[in-house]
Amino acid sequence: MRDEFKAGSFFLSLSFLIIFIFLLRESLKINTLGIEWGGPRFFPLILTLLLISLSSVLVVIEGIKFFKLITSNRDYRNFSIKWEGIISVILVLLASIIYVLVIKVIGYFITTFILSFIVSLMFKARVIDALLVATIITLSTLFLFKVLLSVPLPEGVFGW
Repeated sequence: MRDEFKAGSFFLSLSFLIIFIFLLRESLKINTLGIEWGGPRFFPLILTLLLISLSSVLVVIEGIKFFKLITSNRDYRNFSIKWEGIISVILVLLASIIYVLVIKVIGYFITTFILSFIVSLMFKARVIDALLVATIITLSTLFLFKVLLSVPLPEGVFGW
């Protein structure tokens, strides 16, 4: 059912909206180097505004579904929330927080691979598919940031 309220989607969208608002605050602190348009602040600012817009749309869509559910359901004893969706969201957020905390120690390559693998498994991917997805995500983002954009990435204790 497409109009069914999913608590996990709502809380994930709301969590991302809050995170992106903090990212907006941080991107506004970036020095413009005297360049009015463009400069080092331009890309993070545009990307963050886009992410805030998209997560706001998701919050509104899920909020409308929740409002319809509450107003249409007169017998509140039958109202239930599927906790497995919320637990998945909490686990993904915790894995992301751990990722941020250990990336400087372990390095970008290994932590990105592990996070991608774990998140793929959380979304019920087969192990071989999760390994494939983690490899593709890790190598493609490594190529994008390190080679194309020349962004220095944390190498960690292994120098990767």
